[in-house]
Amino acid sequence: MKMKKQLHLMARLKAKIYDKHGLTLVEILAAITIFAILAPIIWGVLVTGQKIYVKQSTEVQFRDDADYVVTLVMNEFYSEPFNYVEKCGKNCIKIIQSERTTLAPVEKDSLKYYEVEKEEITAEETRIEIIEENGKTSYKMNDQILETESDFTGSTLEFFCPNENKKDEKCSSGIIKLTNNMSQPGKTDQSLTLESEFGF
Repeated sequence: MKMKKQLHLMARLKAKIYDKHGLTLVEILAAITIFAILAPIIWGVLVTGQKIYVKQSTEVQFRDDADYVVTLVMNEFYSEPFNYVEKCGKNCIKIIQSERTTLAPVEKDSLKYYEVEKEEITAEETRIEIIEENGKTSYKMNDQILETESDFTGSTLEFFCPNENKKDEKCSSGIIKLTNNMSQPGKTDQSLTLESEFGF
């Protein structure tokens, strides 16, 4: 008896599946109710995922721009010898090379050796500054703007010299500090501030 009921139920379900008359009102209402419950959840997950993606990619861009700027500034300090650093205004420093060191071969009493000679040269300078141009704040090195996605409004560039001669403010060794306050106006409200320091 039970078996007959199950077969009869299966036959009715099979007939319903292959029925070409469409859905009943109850089935349509059930589908709409389920969709109304699930749609806001799915939409919320998608919107949250999109916001997290934008936030993460913007932060990665900020960090890339800061790394790019700091690396180029460090390269200016470590790639070529220099004599001192001096200020040239707010958020502006100059790296000055005013003398060159050379080795001169000396022969004396059958001895051969080298003497270190310092030679005065026309001062060569590398200028690093933060400027605002065309509504965007950027770093500028030797009259060349460092192209980045980020705007550096509010950033600072300074150096600290423990043995600084206050008379002429020339510093032969100290610490360079870059405080990069980055934003992307027009794209996102997000901003990020990163500080970098290195010695010279």
